[in-house]
Amino acid sequence: MLRWHVLVVLVALLGLYLSVERWTNIRPIAYELPPLPALEVNRKLLGAEHLFQDDWVGPEALTLDPAGKMLYTGLVDGRIVRWDGRSDKYEVFARTGETLPNCGQYEVEPQCGRPLGIHFDAHGNLIVADAYKGLLSINPQGVIKTLLTAVDGAPLAFANDLVIAEDGTIYLTDSSIYQRREFMRDLLEGRPGGRLVAYFPSNRTARVVRAGLYFPNGISWHPDNRTLLVNELTRFRMVRIDPVDGKTEVFSDNLFGAPDNIRRRERGGRISYLIGMGLKRSQPFSLQQLITPLPFVRSLLSLLPPWLVLSTLPPYGMIAELDSEGRIVDTWQDPTGKTAWLSEGFEWQGYLYLGSFRNPFLARIKV
Repeated sequence: MLRWHVLVVLVALLGLYLSVERWTNIRPIAYELPPLPALEVNRKLLGAEHLFQDDWVGPEALTLDPAGKMLYTGLVDGRIVRWDGRSDKYEVFARTGETLPNCGQYEVEPQCGRPLGIHFDAHGNLIVADAYKGLLSINPQGVIKTLLTAVDGAPLAFANDLVIAEDGTIYLTDSSIYQRREFMRDLLEGRPGGRLVAYFPSNRTARVVRAGLYFPNGISWHPDNRTLLVNELTRFRMVRIDPVDGKTEVFSDNLFGAPDNIRRRERGGRISYLIGMGLKRSQPFSLQQLITPLPFVRSLLSLLPPWLVLSTLPPYGMIAELDSEGRIVDTWQDPTGKTAWLSEGFEWQGYLYLGSFRNPFLARIKV
């Protein structure tokens, strides 16, 4: 009789699983992460200033104009703003989408735009990876030109970050098959749906350098200035990719948190990299560590609102510095979470500026 009860329970669980799969329409895979790395906690980010409170929401990526006098960043409402680093006023340089009353809300992001990675090219144009509008070029007068929206017949679903080579080639991370407002689906699936794309301005063509990446976001040049470093967020690692043949190898594995943007830092001839950690892999318990081998649990979590899932993750501020060999040599942390959800560390005028994908301010702290 007991065996019949077990069989009934198993059939019920199978039915529940199939129902959840139908309701969620996601296809999570099972995988395991390396053991949680040891982290020596510090409080170097305590006391960080919060600038433009409740006005600059989500200043994710930062860059300087060619003269090094103005700081540029994109915000969740589609604005690209610039600031001289000293005054209490700033300018709106451009908007990548429409101007709607509720810009900044997930439901209108495709209309309003969401500028993420930004860099100036050799001609003084601001090259922007907009999560919805694709790869854009904005001239000094703020006029926008669309460079790329699809590659090999597949749209840029989530244009994220970029770097520009000396010959003008633009390398762009396309993080997911899902839009940015659906990012939780990708994180819960854990599949390699991202790609690295090359765009050639000289003939306006593009190609996929490497497909099958695990939520690629931040990108920078390796110290050899020939290969590329790309963060794979859902695998908590950085990989090195040859842009010629797409050959890929792990450069830095088992990072302390979810790596976002990479910004190269040069001091005294020494090259290192500042990495924004969007969240910390908690110790001794980590929700991510627990659910990666359990696709069914992740299917259940996909039924919840993304904000509710995020609320289970403790806010923790962290920037990590990696040396030219991929070893972590320093961290800046805020265990209190007052300056959390960090996407980037950017050094300018004696300050470390702290980009974020969701904070309602731009943070900085003296170096």
